[in-house]
Amino acid sequence: LAQFMTAMPVDRGLVFALGMIVAFVPEGLLPTVTLALAMGTQRMARRHALVKRLSAVEALGSTTVICTDKTGTLTANQMTVRSVFQLSGRYDMTGVGYAPDGTILSDDSPVAAPPADLHALLWTAGCANDARLVSPDGERPSWTAVGDPTEAALLVAACKAGIGPGTLAATPRVAEWPFDSRRKRMSTLQQTSDGPVVYTKGAPRELVARCSHVRLDGKDVELDEERRSQILAANDGYSSEALRVLAVACRRIADSPGTHRSADEIEQDRTLLGLVAMMDPPRPAVEAAVETCARAGIRILMMTGDYGLTAESIARRIGLIA
Repeated sequence: LAQFMTAMPVDRGLVFALGMIVAFVPEGLLPTVTLALAMGTQRMARRHALVKRLSAVEALGSTTVICTDKTGTLTANQMTVRSVFQLSGRYDMTGVGYAPDGTILSDDSPVAAPPADLHALLWTAGCANDARLVSPDGERPSWTAVGDPTEAALLVAACKAGIGPGTLAATPRVAEWPFDSRRKRMSTLQQTSDGPVVYTKGAPRELVARCSHVRLDGKDVELDEERRSQILAANDGYSSEALRVLAVACRRIADSPGTHRSADEIEQDRTLLGLVAMMDPPRPAVEAAVETCARAGIRILMMTGDYGLTAESIARRIGLIA
């Protein structure tokens, strides 16, 4: 264009054009990009999304894969115990949230008093627990929980069986072996009227592998391969229904081992008491968000430490997989 308007030779015209381009970039490009990112930030703010840095808008615009946690992100992170499996029977529980109101059902019929096996399981789940329930008051219109939602759900289930916090406090805790991602279980040593007892809860497959006996009709019987397969099949059945499952076990010991014993040493030769299945429903808006991302060509990857069948069932429910 400079050549035709000024009769400038081609070589000088190219140099002039390059000079104009270089001159425009520092003055024009940066304000243009900043204005575009600022407009993107305003659009996101209208959708209740706050952006701290303008560069994040550019990164979001070029996103092709989203890696997300499951519990508390895709799900509501409010656990509720739905079912308990024991070799002596299966029990269902009614009620929602952290309110200790509900009924224990056996074959759809209310249970007036929990059987001894069920009582032992819920007692153990309440002892191997660091959560706390907070009753409604002037500031809180409903029951809330302090601590891990999974442990809070176990406390609620224990309360439905008549095992309240005051009752659990009658067995003081002597030692604790906290949960970690390698062991996938937690244990506490409690002093009972019959002597020290170690209570354990954790991932079913890992905990069942460390159990030598199982509670059946008030007696500890050998956990043979047939019973082991029956328990693991119940775990898979619960997991395929998008329920999170924990196993509960205990061990009575002759003397208090204190805290010098390792977790691997103290968590051997358990007596398995049963399985507890909990529901953590998906957030209401997640399914629509997953669909929107799919239309935009964005892949969503679920990153979770939960059992595979549980994660798969949740993924199907929200449309993450077909």
